[in-house]
Amino acid sequence: MKINRLYLQNFRSHRESDISLDRVNFFLGKNNAGKTSLLAALEWGLTGRCYWTDKAGRGAGDLIKTGAKSATVLADLAGAGLAVRTMNPNGFTFDGETAAQAAQAKLYAALQTNEGDLQAALNVSAFLAMSPSEQKTYLFNVLDLRWDIDIVLAALREWANRSGHGEKIERLEHLVRPLYPPKVQAGPEVLDAIEKKLRDLRRDTKRDLQRIRAAQEENPVSNPAPDVTLEEVLAQLAELRAERDNILTMLADRKRSEDRRKTLQANYEAVRGRLSQITDALAGLAGQAPVKPFAVPDRAVLDGAAALVAKRQAGVVSLEAEWRTLKAALDALSKAGSRCPLAPDHITCAMTTAKRIKLLEDLAAQADAKAAAVEQARLELDQARRENERQKTFAEQARQAERAAQEAEREKARLQAQAGELSRQADDLAAELQKYEALQAPDLSPLKALDERIAKGEAFADKMKAYQQAKAQEDTFDRDTVALTEDLAEYELLVKAFGPDGIRRCVLANSLDPFTARVNANLASLTDGEYSVEFSPDMSPIVKHAGSVVPARLLSTSEQLRVGIAVQEAIAAYLGLRILAIDGADLLDQDNRDRLTGFVLERAGEGEFEQVLVFSTVGDVQPVNPGLPGFKMFRVEAGTVKEI
Repeated sequence: MKINRLYLQNFRSHRESDISLDRVNFFLGKNNAGKTSLLAALEWGLTGRCYWTDKAGRGAGDLIKTGAKSATVLADLAGAGLAVRTMNPNGFTFDGETAAQAAQAKLYAALQTNEGDLQAALNVSAFLAMSPSEQKTYLFNVLDLRWDIDIVLAALREWANRSGHGEKIERLEHLVRPLYPPKVQAGPEVLDAIEKKLRDLRRDTKRDLQRIRAAQEENPVSNPAPDVTLEEVLAQLAELRAERDNILTMLADRKRSEDRRKTLQANYEAVRGRLSQITDALAGLAGQAPVKPFAVPDRAVLDGAAALVAKRQAGVVSLEAEWRTLKAALDALSKAGSRCPLAPDHITCAMTTAKRIKLLEDLAAQADAKAAAVEQARLELDQARRENERQKTFAEQARQAERAAQEAEREKARLQAQAGELSRQADDLAAELQKYEALQAPDLSPLKALDERIAKGEAFADKMKAYQQAKAQEDTFDRDTVALTEDLAEYELLVKAFGPDGIRRCVLANSLDPFTARVNANLASLTDGEYSVEFSPDMSPIVKHAGSVVPARLLSTSEQLRVGIAVQEAIAAYLGLRILAIDGADLLDQDNRDRLTGFVLERAGEGEFEQVLVFSTVGDVQPVNPGLPGFKMFRVEAGTVKEI
């Protein structure tokens, strides 16, 4: 990958910087001059994130220069296209593609890389800053290593043959195969997961073995009766139980007979009591005289009383109508005055006043007489009604007496029939009771003796069963102990096989050794051969210096920078990006800085890199461009970039 041109507008301290790049590019300047901003701009422009954003690119708004409203970074990639990223609005275009997500995918496809690899290429300390698990995963991806079950099992066979355990390979493969995800190619994490599962299985197997051995020690097995078998004891128990069942059957028969006798006695007493009640009831009904049916003349009197009420009711209605007619005529004549009562608004009455008064008096007298007649008729109606009610009451009483007498006759017949049935039942019960009079209480002493013998036999049988169960458990423990001992030995072998010195070393040697050789060739140039790097089977870097092993995290800043450059150069070569960006070269002393310059120029001259970017802090002394082909130097001051 090579960048022909890098353009920044309002990006952090850079208002506008337009840089034409060559194969090797040195950016020099004082602290806070804007050198790191150039590298951050390149990373942000190509990936959407950088040192000052989070992994998702959030916080990019802070990259805009103070006082400006938007920022732009443009990178002209040789042979790929033009990449332009903006903030406010947030957008990205590449090679004519304006949809940000599609443009980003198109960029990675053109460079044949991904976001993580591109960021690593622009940061030489990226690998050393990773956690051990991230380093392993990243190296697997860089070296294009992939594990599958066939590779793992082949490596396991090689390890087993080399370590003298080839005869167990089928059993070892049988234990490992279920632990590997089916139809999966994975990185180093799958070996870590298998190793962890194997350690867990070894721990569980050891714990189960200890538990079984402890159980055997705590529960020794002893036979309570070596000369007697459980079958013999159970046969004797069966005979005793059969004898007891016979006695219980006899006792049950006696118990049922006694219960039957008690039931018969209770029923007999209940029947006799009911029979006595019926006899008393019949005696009470015997003296009751029958009532004659209701007489026909009585019915004629009742009908006559009802007819009289109807007649008197009609007379009252007729008299009341006549009285209302007289009253209405009297009221009309009184209100008419000198006018005709039939048409007071149109005709004057022809009668004289005296005649009218005389007529009013006659009408009033007739109305009063009629009112008196009405009152008398009402009194006679009330008398007729009372007589009618009296006759109906008398008739109802007669009918009730008749019904009572009839019901008494029916009850007498029913009681007589029931008394006959109860008498027969009483005779039957008395006859059956005589059969149980000689019944004796059962003798329970044989049953008690049998129960004691059966209880002792059952207790002894339980001991025999417990012995047989314990013996079976002991046999199971013995078989399990043998099996678990074999499993534990096999898990011990597999833990070694999947440990650091096992199959990883076999499989990784072909891929990791050339990579390690390239890293050490770089370190030889950068450190004059004083440092070298080894990668452990779990792919963690180990730095050696002056015969001592130094963890990478304990190296000085200068040492970490040189080791990081050596590793990153090898990574970039394997990834095919062929670009190297080195920030903080001023951390090196002059001798190591010279070595770094020679290393960069040598690798670039050999065509190992298409482009190298070096950023270093300098003092007030103006650096001099050596004028080498493909080499440029830039002075960075207060957010401006000038070629030297």
